[in-house]
Parts: sequence; structure tokens; C-alpha cells
Amino acid sequence: MFYGKRLMMLVTVGILFTGCLKDEKLPAEKAQAALDKWMTNGGKVTVQGIQELPQENIAKSSIVFENLRLKSSLPWRGARQYSGPGIAIFSRYNDGRWVLTRVETSEGLDTSWWNNLNIEVE
Repeated sequence: MFYGKRLMMLVTVGILFTGCLKDEKLPAEKAQAALDKWMTNGGKVTVQGIQELPQENIAKSSIVFENLRLKSSLPWRGARQYSGPGIAIFSRYNDGRWVLTRVETSEGLDTSWWNNLNIEVE
């Protein structure tokens, strides 16, 4: 009986330990698919690379926009197109899921951003 409990404890610890070692990196193809799902108003976005920050449970993706259509909140500005660099932020939840949570252009003072996107990476 003593050995049975001990064996069950060792198996349980082994399962928990290997679960913690599970590789949960964000593949570029899946990040691209999530961005394509978000990009519904014309234009194109391409993933250039991904930098994971495990201590923050996020991944930063360098992206490039081509002909992204933007509407300005400033009445005199009107609609415009943007082509250039940007950043996409993916959050990793404790159940292992990656979710696209933020996208932004890199235009200095004219930067546009989208928060709380909640697009799950599949």
C-alpha cells in the first residue's frame, strides 16, 4: 500500500512537471493568421518577426502594413492610407492560449492603435 501511494505521487509530479515544460511558443504563421483575421478593412499586414517576453506573458511582433485604411478622429484630417512598420502584441494566458490584444502603427505623434482586440490565435 505504501508503494502504491508513492508511485501515484511520483506519476502525478511527473505529469505536472512535464506540463510545465511544455513549449508554448507563438509560431509566426499563427500570429499572421490572427492578424489577417483582424485586418478586415483593406490593406495588408505581414509579420516580420516575433520576440517573446516570458516574464510578461506577451509576445511582440514586428509587422509591416501596406495600404492600411485609417479614419482620423480629427474632422479636418479625413481618411488616409498608411504603409510602414507597426507592432502587434499577443498575450499568453495561463491555460496556454495566445490572444492578439493590441496592434499599433509606428508613426510617432500620429500613431494609431487598437486595444482589447481579443482575437484568439488558432
